[in-house]
Amino acid sequence: MIADPLATMPETVDGAGDPQVRALDDLFRYQERYLEDLGFDDPVGTLEETSNRRRVADLWRAREQRTFPNPGATHSLALLLYWEARASGRSGAQLPSPPDSTDRLWTGALTRFAALCASDAFWIEWGVLAGRIEEARSGRLGAALADRLSRELETIAARLTEGGDHPAAARFEEHLALFRSELEAAGSLPALRILSGRGLSPAAIVAGPVLLAEVGMLEKVRQAIAPQRPDLLDLFDPHARIRRLVREERYGAALRAIERMEPAEREEAEVSALEEVALLRGAEEALRAGRIEDAVRHWERALRAGRPVGPIREQIASLVTQEASALRARGEHGAAIGLLERAGTLTEDPAITRLLGAALVARAGERLDGVQQGGRGPLEPGDRRKEVGLAIVDLERAVALQPEDRAANEALEKARGLLHALDAGDRMETGARGEGDAGEGIIPQAPATTGAGRPGAGHRPLFYVGAALWLGIALLVLVAYPLVLPPALGTTGLLVVLGVGAAWGLAHLGAFLFLRG
Repeated sequence: MIADPLATMPETVDGAGDPQVRALDDLFRYQERYLEDLGFDDPVGTLEETSNRRRVADLWRAREQRTFPNPGATHSLALLLYWEARASGRSGAQLPSPPDSTDRLWTGALTRFAALCASDAFWIEWGVLAGRIEEARSGRLGAALADRLSRELETIAARLTEGGDHPAAARFEEHLALFRSELEAAGSLPALRILSGRGLSPAAIVAGPVLLAEVGMLEKVRQAIAPQRPDLLDLFDPHARIRRLVREERYGAALRAIERMEPAEREEAEVSALEEVALLRGAEEALRAGRIEDAVRHWERALRAGRPVGPIREQIASLVTQEASALRARGEHGAAIGLLERAGTLTEDPAITRLLGAALVARAGERLDGVQQGGRGPLEPGDRRKEVGLAIVDLERAVALQPEDRAANEALEKARGLLHALDAGDRMETGARGEGDAGEGIIPQAPATTGAGRPGAGHRPLFYVGAALWLGIALLVLVAYPLVLPPALGTTGLLVVLGVGAAWGLAHLGAFLFLRG
């Protein structure tokens, strides 16, 4: 057995002592007898060059097609394509890196491995040539090979997803679906004993639809299956891999596979039906996950496909009303409203309109309850007005959707009344607060008066001047008269003058203190 020069063995469990693990490792190496039968005389090392690999692949394909089923050609070609697919884009310019090239390599390898996994004739022949008779007779190698390839594809897809390369991950999901659909179809053929007749002796055909189409035997096999097992015909449809992707709920991968088809192929009734199913189920999956915009994009694409849109709109309305009702039951009125609004652009179903109006009324009611009952804690006046205003907007929209809805109209009137009451209350509160602020910390002053009343603040300077003048006169009488006039007045006169001056001063001092107090 000879290893491919590009070979890097797939990751396996540690089973060096397990004959089955060693047999699987041998399966990924060329069998010398097969190379001899195919007339390959060059050293295997020459297959490092892409041009040589292409030339050899074309020769082996021609041999495989002429003599199908030919286990030697199928096994050798599967290995050549598999190792190049694994090395694609990794070893320099001599290896293919465009996705389409790599996809073709994987497709060629996986369709052939699927045929080998299901072929008892291959395992018997290979077991003899490789010295693995016991392992081949066990009947477990086919399942082990299928499991190993499936795990490898799943691992690659998971790594690409973790790295954020979702388109490439979807390609490997397609490869996995292709491999499994080919394997399922090939596994159903041995019991039917459909013979080829292309080789030296008639041999039973064991292969899936993609490989059968490549070697030009698909229609023959379908014609042989129809009278025996018409229920198996779907397995041998060229689009079986897409059907499997849909069945396995890999809707994104199914849609990408359809997008890469030629326009004429996409217009086929079967492909159109698969696309519609993938779009509607993909939309439902996105809707359940809360990805509303993804769901809307799927619905828009389904509606643009040109098929009757009535049933599609009915499905959209049914899904949306169910999901919106579930959101409302959980109290998520905003999410329900967003969903119903987006769906309303796609379908004018009355049920969506009614449910949108009800959701708007419910959200408005929650806002009003919060204002009136303090459900969300005490609110500032501005926040209360804002909440009521938002509730009014919702209710006005609900009324516009359904003008005859009495509950919505009554709720709108109550909300407007509440807003009016809040405005009036805010004005009263603002007025009261303004008066209190003006008098805070200030002693009230008496207004200015005339006559006997107390003077106002504007007359106080004149008051002080007058008081000082009258006190001055009193002091003059008390001081000046005794010094200047005693000889003329005598003792009695002096006492009279002093008494009058004192009375004058005390009277005016008392008046000053009274008015000042």
